[in-house]
Amino acid sequence: MSTKEAPEPIWSRPEPGARNARFSRDKIAAAALELASNEGMQAVSMRRVASELGAGTMTLYHYVQNKRELFELMHDAMMGQLIVPEEELEKGWRPALRAIAYSSLEAWRRNRWQREEITHTPVFGPNGMRHFEQSLKAVADTGLPRDRRMEIVSQIDEYVFGYAEGEQGLAGDDFTEWEEKWGDYLVAVSSYLQSELDAGDFPHVEEFMGGEDFKTVIRRMVSEYAQGERFDRGLERLLDGIQAEIDRS
Repeated sequence: MSTKEAPEPIWSRPEPGARNARFSRDKIAAAALELASNEGMQAVSMRRVASELGAGTMTLYHYVQNKRELFELMHDAMMGQLIVPEEELEKGWRPALRAIAYSSLEAWRRNRWQREEITHTPVFGPNGMRHFEQSLKAVADTGLPRDRRMEIVSQIDEYVFGYAEGEQGLAGDDFTEWEEKWGDYLVAVSSYLQSELDAGDFPHVEEFMGGEDFKTVIRRMVSEYAQGERFDRGLERLLDGIQAEIDRS
């Protein structure tokens, strides 16, 4: 077993206090989030964040010991964006989960840098706890056992995250950016898939295509990711499944 001491989360120690302090963990996190959103996670460093704040790098180290702690602050600040204001959270598990899902999707959309950050360190700070608490509160009146309620909370998060990942991977707004990115490769793949279809071994795919070429179908599928109705339909299917489980219990 390793004798190396495990790192402690930044929240395990009090924030440095000073009257009329120029900086705070919240300000540092906000600067890092803006930098990541504008230039990508590769632009985020202790030196660069300090520069954005108009401070020396050593000043930043007074609040944040290393980049791992900086990422903790960034992640938890993002988690704060998932939280629905209590006055906007309707009663009842279904409208509450729906509101949490939409708030979460917008947070993931605003923080594309998260996809770039690969970490095996679990990050669960104060805002993460608040999001977890709010989600558990939303499902408290389902009447389902504790483990099933936890499954529901996880599945809502997984659906939102999976949708946001797919949306970003397909470039979102229209087909043009995606087509420019893949260029000749898209043409070659479309040609190959058409040859496979012409062999007659994929009748269900052929029916789905409806006589259109692959490029046209891919264009439509990519463009559909920009339509909010797609997220709405998927979320309602998930909520319908939860209702069916409640009805059976």
